[in-house]
Amino acid sequence: MRAFVVRCFTIVVAGVLLPALRQTAMAQTFPPNASWLPLQRTDPMTMVTTPIGDPEGDTAGERDVVGNEQFPMAYVWSDTTHYYFRLRIDQTVLPSATSFAPFGWGCVIDTDLDPSDYEFSTLVSGISNPDEVRLWANSTQQTPNDPGDTPETLLNTYLDPLTLGSMGYGYAREATAGSNFPLATPTPDFFIDWAVERSSFESAGVGAQAPLRIACGTAANGTFLSQDYSGPANLPDLLGDPVVCDQSGCVLQNCAGFGTPCSAGVGACASTGTYVCNAAGQAVCNAFPRKPGVEVCDSVDNNCDGTIDEGCGDSDMDGLTDPVELDLGTDPEDPDSDNDGLPDGQEPEPGIDSDGDGAINALDPDSDGDGLPDGVDNCPLTKNTDLGDLDGDGAGDACDDDDDGDGVLDPVDNCVRHVNPVQEDEDGDNLGDACEPGLDSDGDGVANPFDNCWSDANTNQQDIDGDGIGDPCDPDTLPVDMPTDDADEDGVPDTRDNCPHAGNKEQMDIDGDGFGDTCDADGDNDGLPNEIDPCPLDPRSSCPNPSGEVMDCTCRVTGSGSSPAESSPFFWLALSATLYGARRRTRQRR
Repeated sequence: MRAFVVRCFTIVVAGVLLPALRQTAMAQTFPPNASWLPLQRTDPMTMVTTPIGDPEGDTAGERDVVGNEQFPMAYVWSDTTHYYFRLRIDQTVLPSATSFAPFGWGCVIDTDLDPSDYEFSTLVSGISNPDEVRLWANSTQQTPNDPGDTPETLLNTYLDPLTLGSMGYGYAREATAGSNFPLATPTPDFFIDWAVERSSFESAGVGAQAPLRIACGTAANGTFLSQDYSGPANLPDLLGDPVVCDQSGCVLQNCAGFGTPCSAGVGACASTGTYVCNAAGQAVCNAFPRKPGVEVCDSVDNNCDGTIDEGCGDSDMDGLTDPVELDLGTDPEDPDSDNDGLPDGQEPEPGIDSDGDGAINALDPDSDGDGLPDGVDNCPLTKNTDLGDLDGDGAGDACDDDDDGDGVLDPVDNCVRHVNPVQEDEDGDNLGDACEPGLDSDGDGVANPFDNCWSDANTNQQDIDGDGIGDPCDPDTLPVDMPTDDADEDGVPDTRDNCPHAGNKEQMDIDGDGFGDTCDADGDNDGLPNEIDPCPLDPRSSCPNPSGEVMDCTCRVTGSGSSPAESSPFFWLALSATLYGARRRTRQRR
C-alpha cells in the first residue's frame, strides 16, 4: 500500500521536484479515489437524490468550488483513526510546494440532525502562518440557519501540513481531480484533501454511528465559511443527506427506517439510539447495551438478565421482591395489589404513573386510562379501546413493534400492515410492493393492498379459515381435498360438522335436514333453491306469509293471486328442473 501511495503521489505532482518520502511520512493515509463517498442531497419535492454540485465561475480563482452529478463537488471518508474531507476546486490551490493560497476551504458538520445549526467545522487555512488544518466546535448557533456562523472553540490544529517534518505534515494535500471545469473553456481541476482525527470528535461526544450532515464552501479567513456554497447561504438547504462514518468508511443514510428510535439491552444495560443504514442498505440499531453489573436488591436489574432483584425474598410470588414492593407501596402479601388481573410483577413499568392520574401502574387497575383493566388490555400502557391485534400475537397494534407479524419491525417495515418479510419494493420508492397502490404482483386482478395473498394468484380471494390470509399464502390452511380433522377451521371436527368445508361454528341448520345453513342449497327446505327463493331461510312458501314479516321477502301466492309467469306451464317446468338439480346435488353431498 505504501508503494502504491508513493507512485500515486509522484503522478499527481509530476514536474514538481518533491521527494517521494514526503508521502510515506504522513501520520495517516488518504483513501484511494474509488473509496471517497460523494456528498448527496435529496430534493424534497421530487425525492430524487443526486451528488451535490456547484457551477464554475461563481467565485474567483482558488476559491471556486465546482462540481456536477458526474464530477461531484464534495466527498467524505473515514477509517479507524481519521475523518477525511475533499473539495473539487477550479484551479490549483498551491502557489508553492509548501504553501496554500491565502484563503480557506472547509465544511460545517451537523451531528444532531437539526438543520438550523451545526456543531463542528473543519477548514484548511492558507491565511495563517504557517498553514493549518483546524477543527472547531460550534456550541452556540448565534444566527439560526447561517452556514457562516462563527464557531467558539478550537478543538485541534495541524500545523504546516505541507512541510516535511512538521507536526501536522500530511494532514492536507492537493491532488489532481480528473475533471476540467469550466465546460466552455476546460482547464484542469484539483482536489484539496484534508484530515482530522476521530479522537477529537469522540472526545466531543460524537460516536462512530452518529449520522452526520455536511455542507461545504470556502472562506476569506481560517475560522468560518463565507463564500461559494453549493446554493444560497441557508444551512437547511446546503446540508447533504446524512452519512454515517465508522471505522470502515462512510455510508449514505437513505434506507427505509433511518432515524427512527430504537433500543438495546435490558435493565441497567438498556440504551437508546436510532436506526442507521449499513453498507448493504439495511436499517440497523446504533444502540449498544451497557456493561452488566452485580445484582443487588434495589429494584433494578443490575446484571441485565431480565430479572429484577433475583435472590431477594418474594412472599406473594408475584415476581416482585418484597423490598421492591415495599419501595413501590404495593402489598408484598398480595400478588395483584390493584386487582386488575395482572400480577404485580407483570405490571408494565410498575413504578411509573403512565396516565398521570396519581397512581403508579402497579396500583392503577387501568394504567393507560382507556377504560380497559390492565388484565384484559393488550396494550396496557397505550390507549386502544378497540384492542386491535392484526397479527394475533397478543400485543395490540397500538404497542406492537411488528403489527403484521412478518418479522420486520414497524419502524423499518416498508409495508407495516401487510405481511412482506422480504421487503420487496419493485420501484424503489420505500413503499413495499405488498401495499403499493395499483400494483398487482401476482396478476390475479386484485391490487396488492386489497389482495389477501398478493404474492400468489388468488382471484376469488379464497380464505377458508377466515383469518385474513388467502389460502395460497396461508401455511395453516390445508386444501379441502386433503385429510384433516377440521377442514374449514371453524372449531367443529369434521365428524360432527354439518358443513365440513364451509365455516359454520354455530352449526345453524334451520330446516333440520343435517346440512348447515352455510352449505345447504335449500336452507329452509321449502322446495325453492336459495338462489330463487325470496325468503331462503323462511320455510313458509305461501300465505299467510306477508312480505312485511321478513325484510325484503315477498310472499309467493297460490291461486287467483298468482303472477302470469307462475300460471305458465313453462314456469313450473323450469322450477321442477331447478328443484330436481338442487335435490340431486344435495344427495351427492350426503
